[in-house]
Amino acid sequence: MSARTPPEDEARARNLGARIRRSLPPPLAEAGPCPDENVLAAFAEDRLPGRTRETVERHLARCDPCRGVCRELVRDAAGAPGLIVRRGFRRFTLAVAAAAALLVSTVTLLRLLDRPSGTEEALWASTRNAARARADLFPSGVIPFTEAERLAGGSGVSRSGGDPVPIHPAGRILETRPAFRWESAGDGTATVTLADAAGRRLWQRSTPSSGGRATLAYPPDEPALAIGAGYAWEVEVRGDLGTGASGPRVFEVSPRAWFDERAAAIEAASDPAVRLLVRAHWALRERFLAEAEAAARSFHEAHPDDVVGRETLLLVLRRTGSSDAEAIARTLAPPR
Repeated sequence: MSARTPPEDEARARNLGARIRRSLPPPLAEAGPCPDENVLAAFAEDRLPGRTRETVERHLARCDPCRGVCRELVRDAAGAPGLIVRRGFRRFTLAVAAAAALLVSTVTLLRLLDRPSGTEEALWASTRNAARARADLFPSGVIPFTEAERLAGGSGVSRSGGDPVPIHPAGRILETRPAFRWESAGDGTATVTLADAAGRRLWQRSTPSSGGRATLAYPPDEPALAIGAGYAWEVEVRGDLGTGASGPRVFEVSPRAWFDERAAAIEAASDPAVRLLVRAHWALRERFLAEAEAAARSFHEAHPDDVVGRETLLLVLRRTGSSDAEAIARTLAPPR
């Protein structure tokens, strides 16, 4: 930005920088502080709001003790009207009403944990095998997405009228020069703006944008993105349907070696029949959206009639914001 930046632009940069910092996940190698028992109980009862639940899920993926507490919460509440869980020297009790609510809300989870079948069984078994084989890289707390999670509506990606929807990059990415992809309603000229974690504009480029999907290659004259850094980008389309602008899409550049090592360990311990599906679930848990989509699409192409595969692809596409999710959703029966 120039030396004489208008005050409104400075304020916008500060706000965008704050949003980026709030949206970025914790470092890959850290579990973070353990949630207290009330938070874990609310997680087990499915009472946490979306962002808080995602934070707890990321913690559970790396913290075996907390994962064990949640598992005990689920199992004990299914067989007892009152629940006492001990963790070290600490104790807390769920009242009868809370335990009853927990029983109702976790029926699907218990069924999948204890009596899975077919693809579901192979998916969960492979995940457990991977956790045992490489506990340091794939903590036992990492679990596949349940049926209820796969079929849950909503995407977290805003679709407002005819505004364009940024698709990629998002979440964690492995490229330092990613192509920018979005969906828009009409033809026109698209302007893509990239900002750093402080909300400062790094570059801006314009390109023709046709209705549907559009792409902008990473500008060859711009520096590559930094591994470990967070960014946000926006796209504005001016055309035959007027002007539409997206909100910022936040992403982080992650080291490829970190991803490849863990992906290889997980796949080596997985049933070959569901290897791609395990990869998709793990990648999505870790917010590698592009890798999750590639694996889910490959599994779906190889097994087009597999319901778990279709549900997984639906979940991934909803997370990315792709309109392809609508076509997949129409092929699935209403949630049971």
